[in-house]
Amino acid sequence: MTLPDLSPNMLEVSRELNPGCLHMQSEMGIIDAGRDLDLVFIHDVISYFTDKNDLLTVMKNAKKHLNSDGLRYLEWSYDLDTKDQVTEVEYAYLMCGEDD
Repeated sequence: MTLPDLSPNMLEVSRELNPGCLHMQSEMGIIDAGRDLDLVFIHDVISYFTDKNDLLTVMKNAKKHLNSDGLRYLEWSYDLDTKDQVTEVEYAYLMCGEDD
């Protein structure tokens, strides 16, 4: 598993939590993992992309890294009611070869 982040501090935390994973300091839209992947998982960080072109850049870069049977999986969460202790989670996935 390859775990990217822009923040050196967040990478350090992740290295402690995920010692067997490759960590790379990079932006999701330009990261180059150097190999094809079976899965690209983009969690709720996707919520920070408010510009359509930035989001498209991330999705195209994710697709670029997938092997021919690969899967792009996105998951994001939000809290509609901060008083109920429930977090809403949504997801979407695209198989490699499907439209962006």
